[in-house]
Amino acid sequence: MSFLKLEALFVSRALGGVPRCRFSRGLRELSTAPRPTPPPPWRVLFFGTGEVALPIARRLCERSDLVSSIRVVAPRPKKGLTPVLEWASEKKIHVEIYEPSSGICSAEQRNPEEVAERYRQCQARLIQLAKEKTDIGVVADFGYLIPSSLLSAFRFPPILMHPSLLPKYRGASPIESAIIHGDAETGVTVLDLDPDHFDAGNILLQKTYAIPPDSCCARVRAELAELGAETVTECLEDYDRLYSQRRIQDPSKFSKAPKMTPADYLVNWESFTSSDVYNRWRALGVLKTRLRGCQSVRPKAGKEHLYVLIHKVEKADSEAIDDLENAVDAEKIAQARPGTLVWDKKRKKLFCRTRTSQAKDHWIGLAQLQFESGSRVIDAESFKNCVKIHLYPGKCVFF
Repeated sequence: MSFLKLEALFVSRALGGVPRCRFSRGLRELSTAPRPTPPPPWRVLFFGTGEVALPIARRLCERSDLVSSIRVVAPRPKKGLTPVLEWASEKKIHVEIYEPSSGICSAEQRNPEEVAERYRQCQARLIQLAKEKTDIGVVADFGYLIPSSLLSAFRFPPILMHPSLLPKYRGASPIESAIIHGDAETGVTVLDLDPDHFDAGNILLQKTYAIPPDSCCARVRAELAELGAETVTECLEDYDRLYSQRRIQDPSKFSKAPKMTPADYLVNWESFTSSDVYNRWRALGVLKTRLRGCQSVRPKAGKEHLYVLIHKVEKADSEAIDDLENAVDAEKIAQARPGTLVWDKKRKKLFCRTRTSQAKDHWIGLAQLQFESGSRVIDAESFKNCVKIHLYPGKCVFF
């Protein structure tokens, strides 16, 4: 497996003697050329948008001993202000809007020639800013590749914070992927940037993070963002040593974490165990399934199947599972195929059968649901009253 590698070779410009770095293919090896002594304090150009980037921007702004100035680069928002843009506006921090090389970011950018011209002008402004007013770029939760012409304009090679232990979960959804797969541990990585591939740079520093049991994505994201801010500042404090000791990512440990699609929210009851369903809900917050073989009492009466949103799931404890499997209808329940719904009168809970992988891992509790027709979120008992639930296998199932 081949990667484009970044080689930072510091040379002096003919005028001014300002150290520059250039990017080339091949192994990322340290240059033997004289290196400038890195700050602090740093003049930082910060590239970021969302919730993972915001704590880093805040931490850099607070560390006056480490950062003398900070400017922000962010994509043009599609709706409202992103967390980083909102923060920059409150702090009256200089912002440059990043124009992509292709695609439509706003109604005015429908002409490909206009898009290309905006991109060219944006790159020219950022290159000038990198050369004259900043020392280094710091990137987090940005979403665009940064071209080598801009990366090489900085005095020191920029760094990127990625919320996973690279090369595991390289891509747009590393936090969700770690939770979906039931990982007990993840972490953050600070690396240099590859101008041609996302998250493919050399590693400067990594820190691990134990994922709290039963924690949802919002909590993990917030805590990883704070850990990322701590790790970035540590890298800037000891940049010269960490950069000189950076290491190539191990290709044997590589895995992807692509952006989540609508298909990722759909529950496959034939394939998922109860742990799979629970972890997917922790990661995504809302799941989607189809309900068939039942007579709807209120919403969409007469439809062969309904789409249902699952807003909250609960683990089925061993006592509840024993009660289900020892009930009067135990034989029918034992024959139930994945997706079958069962109402537990004693606990007033709704359980759904999943694929069996091990003992007592084939029932999941559904606590809050919503018909996709736009009705409000309802509890399990209200949902049960909306559909006539049959215990017979195949009569009323999610699929």
